Amino acid sequence: MVHLALQAASTLAQEGVEVEVIDVGTLMPFDAQPCVDSVLRTGRLVVLHEAQWSGGLGHTIQSRIMESAFYALEAAPVVIGALDTPVPFSPPLENHTIPDVAHVEAVLRTVSQD
Repeated sequence: MVHLALQAASTLAQEGVEVEVIDVGTLMPFDAQPCVDSVLRTGRLVVLHEAQWSGGLGHTIQSRIMESAFYALEAAPVVIGALDTPVPFSPPLENHTIPDVAHVEAVLRTVSQD
């Protein structure tokens, strides 16, 4: 998903919107501080992950960051994840269920305007 985030950030940069992309290297232990620092700087939080939206680690990551940076938020935090369906074996169907760059760009535009 990092490649999607970087692609979306590049597109938005051409529109004058600066996006910070943080590649979380490990989840256990999770080093939340770079993410917290980013929220304190930007006032925004978008978590992108490939797992299903419900029950995925994205909400856990979001929660950990919000514990330290909630009052710095200037827009509602957002988690972007796959559709809440089993991931199909067929590549075209799989591509339909996981986030794509157009969706990520749309969410980033919305969050940046709040």
